[in-house]
Amino acid sequence: MEKEEIQIKGHFEELFPTVVGFYELNQVDNLRICQHIKKLRGESQANIFQTNGNLHKDSELYDLNNAVTTCVKNYLDTHKYSYSKDNLYISNCWANESGNLACTHRSHIHRNTLISAVYFASAPAGSGKLYFPHNNLLAEMLRPESLELHPYNWLEYLVNPMPGLCVIFKSSTQHGVEQNHLNNNDTRISIAYTYNISDIGEGSKYAKS
Repeated sequence: MEKEEIQIKGHFEELFPTVVGFYELNQVDNLRICQHIKKLRGESQANIFQTNGNLHKDSELYDLNNAVTTCVKNYLDTHKYSYSKDNLYISNCWANESGNLACTHRSHIHRNTLISAVYFASAPAGSGKLYFPHNNLLAEMLRPESLELHPYNWLEYLVNPMPGLCVIFKSSTQHGVEQNHLNNNDTRISIAYTYNISDIGEGSKYAKS
């Protein structure tokens, strides 16, 4: 007698997901931004150049700063957070320009900030990808082989940089940049941001959680 197939009914809940936002800013003048970053670079011949962290005060990036901030507000609103938009501010903003074979950033977080954003102004063929490693690899130390890759079994997530793309995530999310494999004198240029909320935690009913 054949055994009757067991019928099951279930569902999945995604607990504490890592949420990354992707925004296309098609109205930004990338050529102007790249020219300005190269002007700030001056005569430096270093394969990796990073500006100071005060580009949010640079009038040449005024339009980009406003556009990225609008995206950050949308990201926070999508999370259903309660905050005053007047209290959201840019903590730091800096540019990275890198050439062939440069590897600019190992996996890291942005401490003492809430939200991070990366905007790509120049991303020629061979530009290093932005990557997000699994936040808890110890939890994956024993696992079977994957039949196919999907969000439930990813060990890392790769983002192809494209001019006009803005990527937003919580600053506690580990991220890094792969090595460039560029042609000739091509360079990869990105603008990074960190954000805070000035009155975060004041009167919060979750302060003891």
